[in-house]
Amino acid sequence: MVNHKHHKVFIGITTIIILVIGLLVGFSLAANLETIDLEIVNIGLAFTNIVLILIIGGLVLEIKEMVQFKRRRNK
Repeated sequence: MVNHKHHKVFIGITTIIILVIGLLVGFSLAANLETIDLEIVNIGLAFTNIVLILIIGGLVLEIKEMVQFKRRRNK
């Protein structure tokens, strides 16, 4: 597993990689509009969902760290 300190970096790098793969799939779809299949559209939507889940996960970790910092500060 990834160390907690490096978790945000891991999420960011993974998000960028998946985003680039999704963009490449999108570019190939745009170049071959006559051969678009519903399966390919579903694959593109899956990449989008994965990116959104990773971004939300990063935000949740950031909020968790902020709450923990405030709790430690108030004690």
